[in-house]
Amino acid sequence: MKTRLLALLITLLCAQSALAGRVLPASLQIGEIGAADTSQIRFVASDRSWLQTLAELFIPSGTAYRLAPGVRILDENNRFLLTGQLPGLVGKRVGVTVDVSGYINRIWVLTDDDLRTLGRQ
Repeated sequence: MKTRLLALLITLLCAQSALAGRVLPASLQIGEIGAADTSQIRFVASDRSWLQTLAELFIPSGTAYRLAPGVRILDENNRFLLTGQLPGLVGKRVGVTVDVSGYINRIWVLTDDDLRTLGRQ
């Protein structure tokens, strides 16, 4: 009986963190994937504010960027994707972050709710 109660408690605690939702960084660069293969993507930036225009020094629009080793790609439901699935994301709205070397290290496929949360559409 105690082991079942303990297992139920652990399951509920784990489920609570799964319901927390997506956490997107404020420094996310938003745009579309123009072209992709397993080692690089062509990132086409969307309309930009003045602050994002300054950030364009790091990610110019329409430029091909190499993917960092161990890049994390998350779909609309926060599931991890493999780099081989990148060509299927061409034309989708994404958010990216870059590492200090200028490689894209994280890619989020964005939903309309994500764009509203970030205040951009």
